[in-house]
Amino acid sequence: MVAFIVLVGVIGGVLRAFIKSRSSGPSAPPGMTPDQESRLARLEERIKALESVVSDASYELKQKFKDLERA
Repeated sequence: MVAFIVLVGVIGGVLRAFIKSRSSGPSAPPGMTPDQESRLARLEERIKALESVVSDASYELKQKFKDLERA
């Protein structure tokens, strides 16, 4: 019984640490220079913009029209 309680406590601690690390959001890996961090931030913004364009319904519709013109 004591071993079970200890096991539950350890698992709870690991889960709490995991959830806390996930909620803090993405962070730069250790050892990055400020220049690398700013470049990474700019690339993330560009990726967000590209994702919004590609996932837009009108983009998909335009691609379908282009495919029809080629056929």
